[in-house]
Amino acid sequence: MELLGDTHYKMRNYEDAIEAYKESINLQGPPIVNYKLAKAYYKIGKFSEALKYLKKAIEWEKRPAFYILASRIYLKKGNTKSALKYAKKAYELEDTPEARMNLATIMFELKKYGDVINLLKPLAKENDVPAMRLLARSLEMEKRYEDAAKMYQRIVDIEKKDSKSWIGLGRCYLALKEFEKAIKAYERAHIIEPENWEVGESLAFAYESLGKYKRALEYLNEALGIEPEDAHLWTKKGLLLIKMDKLEMALECFNKALEINPNLSSAKEGKLECERLLEERLLEEYARKILLLEYKKGKRVTKKEAFKQLNIPLNILTKVFKYIKTEEPLDIIKLSYEEREKFDKADEILLRRALDMDLKNLSLLNLMINLNIGLCRAKLLQRLLMELSEEEEIEVEETQQEEIEDFEEETEGNDEETEDLFL
Repeated sequence: MELLGDTHYKMRNYEDAIEAYKESINLQGPPIVNYKLAKAYYKIGKFSEALKYLKKAIEWEKRPAFYILASRIYLKKGNTKSALKYAKKAYELEDTPEARMNLATIMFELKKYGDVINLLKPLAKENDVPAMRLLARSLEMEKRYEDAAKMYQRIVDIEKKDSKSWIGLGRCYLALKEFEKAIKAYERAHIIEPENWEVGESLAFAYESLGKYKRALEYLNEALGIEPEDAHLWTKKGLLLIKMDKLEMALECFNKALEINPNLSSAKEGKLECERLLEERLLEEYARKILLLEYKKGKRVTKKEAFKQLNIPLNILTKVFKYIKTEEPLDIIKLSYEEREKFDKADEILLRRALDMDLKNLSLLNLMINLNIGLCRAKLLQRLLMELSEEEEIEVEETQQEEIEDFEEETEGNDEETEDLFL
């Protein structure tokens, strides 16, 4: 009957295997039959029944395999404490690759990544691929990204179609900010698993990090084609479109994300930012019209004139005038080192262009016309130029004051010498 049970088990007819094993036990079969019966119950998810027969097997004989199965059953039941206890016992009874791997798996669940690394290093030397995968993941969790990347690379050198390891390699390179290498790894995974939308999402992030927004958008669209009801993907697409200055399309993405998940905070924040930028664009357009009219007339434009002559809507009129008058709240002198490092390179180039032109008139309109920029950037540039000018004036004034003081000291010394001569 035991052999019949084995046959059913190999054919994955677990219910039939259970009946055969039970009959074998009734005929006073060996303890191993209890273990086999426990395995069959484990396969069909009846964990309590599996433990009942497994404990009977352990009472008769203490084999490492019995303890390994017990640890796996307890892990499935969510009892990690008992799972660890049985896994350790199996490892103590016999140090085998299976016992090490089983104990390491439970240690990983308990987030004891250092212990996992120590357990699996000997197996990795033997090119045990499952052990190498878990070792690489543990190194990754310990933020040892370079070591993890090396391990993932070893795995894909052995198993070139292991998409999960290619993905792991990509993750490590992303963490190391080696985006070109990350892209190569993810693209290999994409070839193996084209229907895995998460790979497309990761590729989009890598291309976005390199500033290749168009390519990033292609992969996000591909991911959405596979998983169209993922609110996070729609949000990421919206944020990318903001960077591409496609605000109307971005707003549609945020609305779609909120249709799927009305409580998604990142989509709500993205939508608010998008609406703010759209309003700012409108304010920019109307502000430019007002400034150009002021330039032609040679005097300030009133709200009445802006409404009547420029057709600026009444509901936004006050905001436009406020937008023109509001100064850019940035003091370059007070910027910290970190803030200066984050300063936008494009604005720095713009500032150098303005300084090279040596503009005498720093009005917003003059900056906008000469540098072909919008009001928002003109205000920022005006502020920066004024700050730099103030700094130069202060330095000159301080130098002049020092020279005057030195001159007065020399003069006083000469006067004393002159007085001595007359005494």
